[in-house]
Amino acid sequence: MSRPLDQRRAKGNGPGHTLADKDDANARKQGAERAQLLAKMRRKVQGASDWVPGTVGDDVMTVHKVCDGAQLCGAVGAMDEWQRRVTCADCLDGQ
Repeated sequence: MSRPLDQRRAKGNGPGHTLADKDDANARKQGAERAQLLAKMRRKVQGASDWVPGTVGDDVMTVHKVCDGAQLCGAVGAMDEWQRRVTCADCLDGQ
């Protein structure tokens, strides 16, 4: 004869339950691995090139390559950094 469901001890995230401790340990491990991977990806992306994409002045449709605050094509104006594909033909030719 089986035991009724209401008399079983609940497993879950209560204090002192093994399941909760195991889940917490796995979550900490995954968080640490995710942080290491993110740091590695940032180093790789930042070290890959010395330029960033950005728009100059009021023209937000043309994205230039900007290196140390200066555009490769010589465009003049205030620069805003964007995470978009470079579309300026002069900047692309200057590779």
